[in-house]
Amino acid sequence: MIKLPKMESIKARVHRVLDGKFKSIIMSRTLMGKDYTSLLIDDGAGTPAPT
Repeated sequence: MIKLPKMESIKARVHRVLDGKFKSIIMSRTLMGKDYTSLLIDDGAGTPAPT
């Protein structure tokens, strides 16, 4: 479950561990009625070097 301020809890399927500070959350709904949430988290790691 994801708990957002001023909203109900949202049932979620989390694919990885969420460690760090939340920066932003983007919620969207497709025309077929599916909901998607994208979380931007600052984990303190630096930017990877280009290859």
